[in-house]
Amino acid sequence: MTDTERSLLTAVCAAPADDWPRLVYADWLEDRDPERAAFIRVQCGRVAAEREYDECLMADLSHCDSTRTAATKRRKELVDREVELWLQVRDSYTPCEMQFIIENGRMRDRHRPSHVIVRRGFPDVIQCTLAEFVGEGCWACHGQRGRTVQNGGYREFSGSYPTWQDCSICSGTGRRERLAEVAAREMWPVTGVRLTGVEPINTGEFGWRFTAANQLRGPYMLPYEIYQALPGWRPSGQTQPTWRSRDLALAALSDAGVRVIGGRRTK
Repeated sequence: MTDTERSLLTAVCAAPADDWPRLVYADWLEDRDPERAAFIRVQCGRVAAEREYDECLMADLSHCDSTRTAATKRRKELVDREVELWLQVRDSYTPCEMQFIIENGRMRDRHRPSHVIVRRGFPDVIQCTLAEFVGEGCWACHGQRGRTVQNGGYREFSGSYPTWQDCSICSGTGRRERLAEVAAREMWPVTGVRLTGVEPINTGEFGWRFTAANQLRGPYMLPYEIYQALPGWRPSGQTQPTWRSRDLALAALSDAGVRVIGGRRTK
């Protein structure tokens, strides 16, 4: 990644809700990867067309028929073009083994439990397990390297095979790169992280919360890096962050995942 590209992607990450830095990056890509540049423009355009269509639906339809018809036609054209371009560029979105998908009502890919949603030209939402987010055993040589991952750390097994040391995926480390590191290195402007299998615990009158622990023995326990990124966490440790509902706790967990990626990006 060149310094120019890094500075452009830094601008995209700094303003994830703004289309302008994305379109500037698409202009820079024009001579380097025209299909990807076109895909970014089309996805941004489709979102704008859907916003215009929704505004028409909320308005008085008797004064908005022509605008709504034009917005409907434009949205359909952009969706068709988006699908066409996605089939050309989706392999470029795979620096890891995750499935990358788009959501436009046309693509009917069978989604894996763990996947990355691409919106407005960039990876936007990560859905994965906690082990995938913080790092897990390499899938390519699993069972041959003589060790595996349990509760976020290694547990040794006897009977290892020498072939795992030559693994092209993990380079003999036995550990796959965590998604948080991939997202930070590739400068993804992620706005949400859904950690499947992680659930807050209901403490009754004290609300919903998570617990930090080195050994993850329950679905409500988080590694310290994620726990300390939760909104409301204080270094004093006198009080644990709590939320009034399960949905608010999971939203806070998503924010924590985004903060972890942002922290890794600045290192």
